[in-house]
This record gives sequence, C-alpha cells and structure tokens, in this order.
Amino acid sequence: MLSLLPPVQGKRVLDIGCGPGLYAAWLIERGAQVVGFDISGEMIERARLRVGDRGTFYQHDISQPLPFAADASFDIAVAH
Repeated sequence: MLSLLPPVQGKRVLDIGCGPGLYAAWLIERGAQVVGFDISGEMIERARLRVGDRGTFYQHDISQPLPFAADASFDIAVAH
C-alpha cells in the first residue's frame, strides 16, 4: 500500500493506528515527518523504539478528539 503513495519527502504524515511503527519507519526513511497514534500503549512503545526521536507518537483512542492543536494539519494520512 505505501508504494502507492505520492512522494513523501518533506510531507507531514498522520499514521492512524500506527502499531509498532512499520509504516512510520518506511515513511521516515523516505523523508516524511510522521505523527502516529494507536490505542495500545505497548504498540506506541514499540514504535518509539523502532524510530527513536525521528517520529512523534501518541497513545490515543480514535473515538476521542485528536490530541493535536486545532490548527494542526497533515499532507497525507495513512490508516491500517
């Protein structure tokens, strides 16, 4: 699926349900700025271990308002 995305270099990408950060790592390797969230704290820890400080991750339930400033915007969103 990720290979179908347009070039991500310099883009802000929201990774919905980021899990252990596999998509985030792929996107970061290609120059994206990634913000990911997942309901599982364990998955967030794995994502942080995978990409270090190159990405930003939140434990969050999608049924609640997103934990970003109202003016936050993203160029691309991926969900899995």
